[in-house]
Amino acid sequence: MPGRVSYVKMNLDEGAAVKIIANMGNQAAYRMAQKLRSRVIGNMRAAGRIDSGKMIQQTQVRRDETTPKLVLGYTVSTDATDPRTGFPYPIVQERGSRGHGPRSAPFMVFTPKGGSHPIRVKYVRGVTAGNFFKDALAATRASDALP
Repeated sequence: MPGRVSYVKMNLDEGAAVKIIANMGNQAAYRMAQKLRSRVIGNMRAAGRIDSGKMIQQTQVRRDETTPKLVLGYTVSTDATDPRTGFPYPIVQERGSRGHGPRSAPFMVFTPKGGSHPIRVKYVRGVTAGNFFKDALAATRASDALP
């Protein structure tokens, strides 16, 4: 019967709808964050800057608790630090550093990784920026959130 129209009246429970939609959004945001994490780790491996694997092991996805419940937030970060100094070296690997020398002494004295005795140098070259997170974020697509 073409041309026949039926009218349907529905009552929606807004609380239930918000619960379902919020859960779907949460899952999509988490999938996207996990995909971003895997891209960051891939970038780290591709750059060849992995020695002990601590940067990769400590790259994690965490729920950002500072955001309201309906504003979904996940953080992809790494907590790796130098065990001797506590310095967060992934920051230097991500952003890079310039070459530098001692500020007040005639030489810098340190024991290099894998070394058995300290060395004295007047200058060390900088580290080029790895841009692991920046490049991974640039490669993110909306389809990363889909199952």
